[in-house]
Amino acid sequence: ELLKECGVSESEIIKGATLYPAKWLGLENRLGTLAPGREANLLNLDKDPLDEIKNIRSTYLVMQKGKVVFRKTP
Repeated sequence: ELLKECGVSESEIIKGATLYPAKWLGLENRLGTLAPGREANLLNLDKDPLDEIKNIRSTYLVMQKGKVVFRKTP
């Protein structure tokens, strides 16, 4: 949220937490984006973080290496 207050767009904030670190570490062929053959580390949200970055906190489901490790209960 502080990055947003500094004028960074929601899409750039998300890339800064996913794609860019994977590239900096030389792991962009395994991590950072959704594509066939890549590790399935996913964060599924109830609300769109592109509308408001604070929606990144609306976690519904987390998958790590293709396995569900967290699911919000109703």
